[in-house]
Amino acid sequence: MKSKMVVVLGVGLLLLAGCGKNVQVKGKVTFEDGSPLSTGMVIFTSGGAQSKAPIEQDGSYRVGTLKADDGLPRGTYQVYITGAVKSPGISPTGAPLGPVVQLVNSKFASPDTSGLTCEVKGRRTFDITVTPPGK
Repeated sequence: MKSKMVVVLGVGLLLLAGCGKNVQVKGKVTFEDGSPLSTGMVIFTSGGAQSKAPIEQDGSYRVGTLKADDGLPRGTYQVYITGAVKSPGISPTGAPLGPVVQLVNSKFASPDTSGLTCEVKGRRTFDITVTPPGK
């Protein structure tokens, strides 16, 4: 009886693993003029769960759930961007060399105000166009 239960449980787990296969999601974050945003994180959120992807120098990103680029479960996500700032650096004494500068409009920093929604059904490219502060 115990071995039969283990087999049933094992088959159930395999079926669940197959149903939950993630979908590759990647894209590029650029300004309206086509220049890349080269810093920050793209965050995908749905039902309280979050997945994030670092923005590379060329503006590209690949989102992951458990690993850096293992994709997302199918569904609809609100998307926003954090950490899109230019830091002036730190002096040898540890003091900042100037103010931190926001690179994108603050509306992109929240899923409630970004206006970005991504529906993940299959392999997906989700490019994002941002505006600078004040626009």
